[in-house]
Amino acid sequence: MAEPLKNIFSRPLLEPFAAEVQAVWKKFPTQQFLNQLFDTEWEARELKQRVRHISHILRAHLPPEYPDALGIVVKTTEQYLARHGDKLTFEYTFLPDFVETHGVEHPDHSIPALETLTRWSSAEFAVRPFLLRYPERMHAQMLGWSRHASPMVRRLSSEGIRPRLPWGMGVPALK
Repeated sequence: MAEPLKNIFSRPLLEPFAAEVQAVWKKFPTQQFLNQLFDTEWEARELKQRVRHISHILRAHLPPEYPDALGIVVKTTEQYLARHGDKLTFEYTFLPDFVETHGVEHPDHSIPALETLTRWSSAEFAVRPFLLRYPERMHAQMLGWSRHASPMVRRLSSEGIRPRLPWGMGVPALK
């Protein structure tokens, strides 16, 4: 039997990630983050539940002001991009989920962040609440992203605006 996909979210992935965050923000409580992350319910969580749990626990251990917390997430992602270049890494899908979950009230910070984060892990799901909340702004943004130099950002513009996106939140105006 194949290994369940949810198991990619594991200590071998998240311990080095926590170290990356701490390299960007020295105050990051790495061990506290990992202890709270791998709680007694971890094994029972399914894939999307694990992604959401990671983004919630990450948010709880970053600065209280969302723009400051987001800046750390973006800088951490930029470190990965600097070392590895644009890459579609499903295992880091909790990064765009961080923006989806915590950033809809902050579009001026979140939308540019999605442009960076999608270059490491696709933000096609994370962009959906922004399409619902800010349709005109996001339609223009998606059009602009369709001409972006990065193929990952161009991919976000096409995948994120699909009328029906498996696992993705529905956007009635697109249907």
